[in-house]
Amino acid sequence: MEVTVLTEQRKTAIELNQKIILTAQLAQKNLYDMCVMLKQMRDDKLYKELGYSNFGEYCEQAVGMKRSNAYNYIAIIEKVENVQSIGQIGMTKLSLLASLSEIQQEEIQQTVNLEETSVRELKAECDRLKAANKKAESNLKSLQTELDNEKKSNEELMSLRFEKERAEMQLKRTREELDAANDKITSLENKPAEIEIAIQEDEEGKIAKTRVKELEQQLSETKSSHANALETQKQQYQSQINELETQLEQAKNKPAETIMVSSDKETFKAYYLPAVNAFENMLKFVADCSDKDFCVKKTEKLLEICREKLGEIT
Repeated sequence: MEVTVLTEQRKTAIELNQKIILTAQLAQKNLYDMCVMLKQMRDDKLYKELGYSNFGEYCEQAVGMKRSNAYNYIAIIEKVENVQSIGQIGMTKLSLLASLSEIQQEEIQQTVNLEETSVRELKAECDRLKAANKKAESNLKSLQTELDNEKKSNEELMSLRFEKERAEMQLKRTREELDAANDKITSLENKPAEIEIAIQEDEEGKIAKTRVKELEQQLSETKSSHANALETQKQQYQSQINELETQLEQAKNKPAETIMVSSDKETFKAYYLPAVNAFENMLKFVADCSDKDFCVKKTEKLLEICREKLGEIT
């Protein structure tokens, strides 16, 4: 069994190494704690309570740290908030983890002991994950390009099929029209007499159209004549009503002893006869009008109103 002899220099080296590692760990822990406190100082704007106008001024004058370094440290701890043992692994390792995505950080925590892994090993693992992620993104991009090309090809194929179907339908319609035209030409060539008949029928059709226009003109004139007659009769009735109202007003203004009051029957006749004449004329118009259904309904409505008014009186 070989016995290792520790010289004084060897002992000094071992002790010094342990102190350096411990001091480095404490320094990393203290640096992390300082960054957390710097973040709180910045987020809560507590530097204003100390008389500083902005966070950068506080870092440089109070802490003795460049504002860029302070912001970099804060950015690192903000990006690795979900990392376990965040305060024990040091800022160098945290800086490496901060360069990864949140998913990659979770993956590397499942495969690597962050506290025991050296910075070099952690960097190698981070580089591996980045390379794998970059390759996956490249493969995904290539696959998406292939899918887009395939989709474009399918769209072009569908467009060609649609154009083909439309062309075939157009060709079919053209052939049908051509066949119909050929049949008509053949029919006309074989039956010249039918051409004369068709011409004659066309002339008769023109005559019929002319006759229809004449009848429409006569109907329009008849309607206009009825309308004028009604307006004239309306004016006559209005004149009679005005005259009766004038007589009634004159009678009211005469002294009581000179008023000649007729009987109720005579007064009723004065209203009854014009009303009967107007109703008879209206019925004549209804019998001759073009929209007879409408006029009949309105006349029936008038009779209903009259019955209702009589019912209210009696």
